[in-house]
Amino acid sequence: MKCIRCGYKLLDGAPICPGCGLPTSQPQQPINYGPTPSQPGNYGPPMGPQPSQPGLGAYGPVPGQPQPSQPGLGSYGPPPMPYMPPKKNSNAGLWGCLGGGLLILLIFLCIMAAVWQQNVVRSDNDANATATANSDATSAANTDATSTAYAISLTPTPYPPYSESNPPSHLDFSGTAQSILTNAQLASAVYSDNQPKTISSHFQPYDHVYLTYNLTAGHTGYAMAKWYSQGDSGKEGDVQPLDGREGPGYFSATYYDASQGAVELYWCGKADCSDRQLAWVRPFTIDPS
Repeated sequence: MKCIRCGYKLLDGAPICPGCGLPTSQPQQPINYGPTPSQPGNYGPPMGPQPSQPGLGAYGPVPGQPQPSQPGLGSYGPPPMPYMPPKKNSNAGLWGCLGGGLLILLIFLCIMAAVWQQNVVRSDNDANATATANSDATSAANTDATSTAYAISLTPTPYPPYSESNPPSHLDFSGTAQSILTNAQLASAVYSDNQPKTISSHFQPYDHVYLTYNLTAGHTGYAMAKWYSQGDSGKEGDVQPLDGREGPGYFSATYYDASQGAVELYWCGKADCSDRQLAWVRPFTIDPS
């Protein structure tokens, strides 16, 4: 037996229908599920084909037919997004940083080069100044040492016509005279003990030109100086007696104009020096003032 409402197959003696809950003791009436296809009712449109929209069938979209679209939607969903190519990685920023770093490095190297050059120039200037100062100090020290030393060397030879080896008198040198009168030297000043103070062969106008010498102990006689200037015949100076005691002596002369000159030193046995013997010649220069 079946339920008269839902058609569920009922077991014998079942009090209610397991399918719809209708008591089996009630008269079984057919269930009205709605209007028949030929009778429209209140539960929806009549069964059967209904007017359709373009692209839609009675039970949904018709395959292969264009479907109605909504704004922003395609036939089967939203329109595809336009293709956007991937952005390329740009190295502009990296190159910019590298260029800026190189520029800073170049500026730094230029500054260091300028500082180094300045230090080199300064070092060279300091070295030159030090060398000049040392040279000046050495020269001054040598001058002081020479001016105070009693060990006497030969006077520098000035420009010809006079020289130490060519006497203006054209006389021969005497070995005897040279052994008695030694260390003949020109100076611009002498100490109180007659030793030369400032040795020189160049003088200024109005300067005293000193010819100094040392007498060897045990010899007597006389010493005489003869002065020459600009090729003249010479002028004899004073005659100095020698008492045999060892010690220094000197002759002096003064010139007022620039000139070349020389002085000859003689040893004599007679007071008039008629027997003179040539010991030394010392040339000198009077420089223009």
